[in-house]
Amino acid sequence: MKKVLGIDWGRAHIGIAISDADHRWAFPRSEVAPGKPFFDTLAVLQKEEDIGAVVVGYPLPLGKAGSVGEQQLKDVEIFAADLRIRLGVPVALMDERMSNMKAAIQQYPDAGDHERAAAMLLSEYLARAAL
Repeated sequence: MKKVLGIDWGRAHIGIAISDADHRWAFPRSEVAPGKPFFDTLAVLQKEEDIGAVVVGYPLPLGKAGSVGEQQLKDVEIFAADLRIRLGVPVALMDERMSNMKAAIQQYPDAGDHERAAAMLLSEYLARAAL
């Protein structure tokens, strides 16, 4: 099976995680800045790691207090659509409301916050897909 790429997208940082070929494990990979170099990095990563699908964290609001803006949701939707075109693979949006908090307790000592969040998001995606 082709691997799945998990992305925790942000305006300043993007966390990347990659699954194993059996879709059982998610591993933090890197944290990069958005922009053209990011897409170049993804194109190389797609070939090196045999990526067949992508899951992107979707920042749905928790409720009225602390909710994300409509613009942030649109930005993520545009980013995901751009990924579909550039990589030519399916891209899923997945609720990421709790992934950053869960990532803070994950055991990835060498990974940054956004990498951990991407790995947590990808782990949840893989678990749901396996059901």
